Amino acid sequence: MNRRLLLLSFVAAMTGLLGWNAGAQTQAPVKIGGIVFITGKFASYGAEYANGMKLGVDYVNKHGGVLGRKLELDMQDSASDSAQAATLLRRFAANPEIVGVVGPTGTPDFLAIVPIAKTLNVPVVAQSSAKFTHEEFPPSVVRVFLIETPELLKWYFDKVQAARGIKRVAFVTDRSNDAQANTRKNALEALKMGSSIEVVADESIKGGDRDFAAIIDKILAAKPDAIFLASTTNEVVLLMAQARARGFKGLFVGSSGLGDPKIGELAKENAAGAITMLPLDVNAPSPVVKEFVADYKAAYGDKAIGPFVAYTFDSVLLMANAINRAGSTDRAKVMQALGSTKGFEGVTSTFTFNGKGDNIAQTAHIVEHNGSGGFRPLK
Repeated sequence: MNRRLLLLSFVAAMTGLLGWNAGAQTQAPVKIGGIVFITGKFASYGAEYANGMKLGVDYVNKHGGVLGRKLELDMQDSASDSAQAATLLRRFAANPEIVGVVGPTGTPDFLAIVPIAKTLNVPVVAQSSAKFTHEEFPPSVVRVFLIETPELLKWYFDKVQAARGIKRVAFVTDRSNDAQANTRKNALEALKMGSSIEVVADESIKGGDRDFAAIIDKILAAKPDAIFLASTTNEVVLLMAQARARGFKGLFVGSSGLGDPKIGELAKENAAGAITMLPLDVNAPSPVVKEFVADYKAAYGDKAIGPFVAYTFDSVLLMANAINRAGSTDRAKVMQALGSTKGFEGVTSTFTFNGKGDNIAQTAHIVEHNGSGGFRPLK
């Protein structure tokens, strides 16, 4: 009898040591998917989105993980291809180990997944600047982004005018980009909402353009105080350099299109004083902001923290919080918990969702480029 008890004790000990029991199986990581354009034409943005996802997972795991288990990210590259983003979402939805998905990042990929997300029933926290009404969102999707509504842009223009006294503005828009075209539309609408700023020029470019001499000359002939740039980083940097070279002494303004720190890194003094909006105040006293900033600098150095890394960081935290509140990895329960998020503090905002769609309260900070890749508050 003693030998039998000893043998059973040995087997039990070895079983526990090797993890061959039901209790140990529950300690397997909780997996989420990530869709980001790591390569392709939007890769410069994708690196920041990817960094934010990684920092978010590390933060969650440092603070106890989810359901007492480690959070694990399966990050996949959409390669700036909307069809690939849709394929990746289907693949994640077909994998029962994936509880939810962070991404896709960017407007084209987001627009591609919305129709299919209605049928896949997997919780999604997306990052995109295309405007959707609340009714257009699938019940499984929420979004983390500073949405440039006419009301928000009116607030922006009012602050810029009060600080810099601009009266005449020219627009340059990449109308081949849905997000930038939407920004232009909402900005023009904002200026009709009681603003005294006059639009004196409205020019179009497309992604990949390199020579802006003709449109800059037309703009200079209109004598604007400021040029509103609704485009992406590469074109913005070239536009700034070419406008300065042709004698433009005024102000560059813009919303999220000017929020990439790489603009300051590349354009340097040409970007100095350019005014934009950011969702993140890196000097905020919030503990989560302080830890996020410290972790970012430890991982990536002292370069300025852009909005994209902050968006996906918050997205991972929101997904982890929903899983914990659901008390389960059941997707339906996680979707319900995600949509009912209330008063959750991230680094870009305090989040409350009305079932789906966008955060019901947005947070924005107006800043200007300092000419060396960083930002300073607008004064």
